[in-house]
Amino acid sequence: DLTIALRARVDSLHRRHDFKPGDVVTWKPGLSNRRMPRYGRPAVVVEVLHDPVLDDAKDSGDAYFREPLDIVLGVFIEQGRHRGDFITWHFDSRRFQPWTPAE
Repeated sequence: DLTIALRARVDSLHRRHDFKPGDVVTWKPGLSNRRMPRYGRPAVVVEVLHDPVLDDAKDSGDAYFREPLDIVLGVFIEQGRHRGDFITWHFDSRRFQPWTPAE
């Protein structure tokens, strides 16, 4: 049932974790909205922002419009000439959960 699935995703989005720098995280199932990190791949918490940065997408129809970016995660580039480089991005922490190697 679609309504059950929708409610489950909202519940998952609202289930928060208290992350700190050094924690290893991954996407919650069904809540990835960026290309990286890939599902099942770890990312490390670099910084937790006390005051979220709101995504500056200008159109309210954009999936990122006013998304509260409150966590900075670091990942390795996995392909191409920059393979192995460590980069950081801002994310909405509600979309992440603690990572375990079994995933």
